[in-house]
Amino acid sequence: MAVILRSLALQSKKRNFVIKGMLLQSNETIRGIVSKPITKNIELFKATNKLESEADPTLVIIFSWLLAKKKHIMTYGNIYLGHGFDLLTVNVNPMQILWPSKGSQVITENVLEFLMDKQIYRKIVIHAFSVGAYMFGEMLVRMEEDKKYIFVKNRICGQIYDSAADHTDIATGMPKAISNNPILQKAMEIYIRSHMNVFFNSATRHYLKASEQFHNTTVKSPDRKSVV
Repeated sequence: MAVILRSLALQSKKRNFVIKGMLLQSNETIRGIVSKPITKNIELFKATNKLESEADPTLVIIFSWLLAKKKHIMTYGNIYLGHGFDLLTVNVNPMQILWPSKGSQVITENVLEFLMDKQIYRKIVIHAFSVGAYMFGEMLVRMEEDKKYIFVKNRICGQIYDSAADHTDIATGMPKAISNNPILQKAMEIYIRSHMNVFFNSATRHYLKASEQFHNTTVKSPDRKSVV
């Protein structure tokens, strides 16, 4: 078990901040794109070729899959940037999933606070991959719990989900994202299932609540009035 935890922690610390072989620093422009880290898990991107006078910009939020590399996330992100959207990427690591109150919930709270502060983004599109759907579920939970975020919820005008992962996928999906070794994958799966049983109040109940919000969301966009 100690070996498994060390493996999870090691993967959690790994970060890839490379786009096409170049280190992307805060406010550094590469090929017409400027980025600004908001937190360790959240980063804002803007295309520099947009007109400063452009009003009512649309923000796309990409909730990435587990341990996604930036260069892979930006395969999708560059499409949005190329069409004039601003982009917010949100990533999460295994330990932040296993301990929601100190991990995934903190990240989604930071996303909401960013959106509250940046009210220039009156249109928000959600694009979630795999475990990113769970992250958006945590964001939905928080929006329902604290009505001050109603303004954020009302600005969501589109939702895209790719291979959305539910709470039932955590034990089998997380090991595959961490290692290609079948033996280690099985050991991790056993540990994660045990973790979800032992730490039900600290972890699993939050997964279930996020899942319920995701499947019964009050965010009904897109609709006929939602135009990106």
